[in-house]
Amino acid sequence: MHTYSVSRCRWPMLILSIVLLAVGGEITVGSGVTVSESMGISATVVGLFLVAVGTSMPQLVTSIIAAMRNESDLAMGNII
Repeated sequence: MHTYSVSRCRWPMLILSIVLLAVGGEITVGSGVTVSESMGISATVVGLFLVAVGTSMPQLVTSIIAAMRNESDLAMGNII
């Protein structure tokens, strides 16, 4: 029974995840364009900055949590 309820919930969760990912992407791009226009900076520069921060942030958070838990191997692996 438990497997059935998890399996039944899988497709709606997948669809919801895809929709939320698309909406989040639209909000991010729209906000980046607004920031670039208000600051007078090229949208390309702002976009590259957002991509750099967006891809580095998960590793930074993982390293901070690993350091707080005294798991230095994981923190060092993220640095390297």
